[in-house]
Amino acid sequence: MPKLRGPGNPAGAEPVPSSVLINGLGQGFCGPDGGPPCARAVLRAAPSVCGRGAAGTLLRAVNGGAMAAIVLHLSRPAGPPLVASIVALDGVPVARKRLQAPLRLAPGQRADLEVCTSARGRPGADPAAPAWLVAVMDGALFDGPPTANASVAVLDFRGDGAAPAAAPAVDLSSRGLDPGASSLPPAGGWALAAPPPPTRTHTLTVEGRAGGDGAAAFYVNGVSHDPAAVDPPDAPSLLEREAGPTPEGLGPPPRVPPPARAPAVGAKGWHILPAALGDVVDLVINNHDTGEHPMHVHGHAFWVMALGKEGGGDARALAADALPLAARDTAVVPPNSHAVLRLVAASPGPWYVHCHVAWHEATGLALVLQVA
Repeated sequence: MPKLRGPGNPAGAEPVPSSVLINGLGQGFCGPDGGPPCARAVLRAAPSVCGRGAAGTLLRAVNGGAMAAIVLHLSRPAGPPLVASIVALDGVPVARKRLQAPLRLAPGQRADLEVCTSARGRPGADPAAPAWLVAVMDGALFDGPPTANASVAVLDFRGDGAAPAAAPAVDLSSRGLDPGASSLPPAGGWALAAPPPPTRTHTLTVEGRAGGDGAAAFYVNGVSHDPAAVDPPDAPSLLEREAGPTPEGLGPPPRVPPPARAPAVGAKGWHILPAALGDVVDLVINNHDTGEHPMHVHGHAFWVMALGKEGGGDARALAADALPLAARDTAVVPPNSHAVLRLVAASPGPWYVHCHVAWHEATGLALVLQVA
């Protein structure tokens, strides 16, 4: 991290991860046709046929990495094809939708997939034949290729742990599909005719550039979030300041004012956005950077009200009856484009809002939503 944050990286060149792991195992392709053997995860799966009453297998995919988006492929060299349907994004139920392309997950994003065997397979094909789950790093934003940009796990429908005889057949160049970037209506309690209108709007302009010290930094509305630039390292956190000295270490949600002097544009320091309890808040994020940013809000899920395409420019005004594309808690803002995220500030306290790429967050792409 010091190398990334130092003056030797003024343009903010992205770090290149070395490998992909699935449940802590695997590096590169494994198997008789894919190179030397290596450890790989084996995931037990139910050999159910779609539409015939039996439950399928739930795969909860989590991108727990700190740098790269992951593209997930299902590949079954023998046996009937598999059908994967999205049933939740970031823990929020969605209207079931069949996945038509490899699934793309940015750092911090999650998706629940229900997998079953197609009833339209080849006659005589074994519905319990094993399959590959392939995770490929999206290296489009890196300055060079990863050492090993893919890893595999086995979907075991028989219970014997055996891998398919043939290597997976996948397109390693595919950048996959972000299911939240097209209409994927939320379900359950999130399924509203239209979300409530906003009572407060915060417009956030994201930039990446060299700071005054020559090191790469990210700025939101001209401020690079860096609490240590204002407070000494042993200063209490916002939550500790709010709680006050109580035996339990917690207290009622008090109203803590922001720092007495807000950071000047181009400075580093606390970046705090106010919201009243119960506010419907629109976060309008205009990304003026050439990289994408998976933005995550702690303590709240949100409706994705608008999401521009790469190069789409700043956000435009929403129609009063606009419907959300999806509901989740981490949304990718494309390069030189925008996103509009709407949330109900239902939980009092200081809530961190940040990019889920670790070094972007560490170099200022973060702020605090103060709900009081």
